[in-house]
Amino acid sequence: MRVQLPVTQSCFYNVDEQGIHMFTFTSPSQQAADTWLDVLSVLYETIPAYKPALFILDLRQSGLLPLVYTLRAGRRWLIDHPIKHEVRFACLTDHNFPLSVAEKFLRLNIGVDQRVVRFFGPDQDHRAVDWLLNR
Repeated sequence: MRVQLPVTQSCFYNVDEQGIHMFTFTSPSQQAADTWLDVLSVLYETIPAYKPALFILDLRQSGLLPLVYTLRAGRRWLIDHPIKHEVRFACLTDHNFPLSVAEKFLRLNIGVDQRVVRFFGPDQDHRAVDWLLNR
């Protein structure tokens, strides 16, 4: 099935041969967050419910997206799209990103734990893919 996905210069989307959906963010903007959620909406309708939805969010170039804006938009997205898939997000970050702080923030503020979202350093692409595929 071919679907038309939103395209912007701040968020690029690709899916690999293993079915991992990859988002590369080029700027820490609201537009990047909106594009990501728009593509997620399309994927939500096209990924069969029996398949895990596996995602890599590459934040190495952009850094963290606008936190308050992204959290609010994400909460609205979740209200409109109740979870029907097993979902996992591997986030690739740069050297300056406080990994343990981010994971604790997600766990405390929106109830997400390391089984759903995990952060990886800039050179840990292979570890991120292994974690997604072998959970």
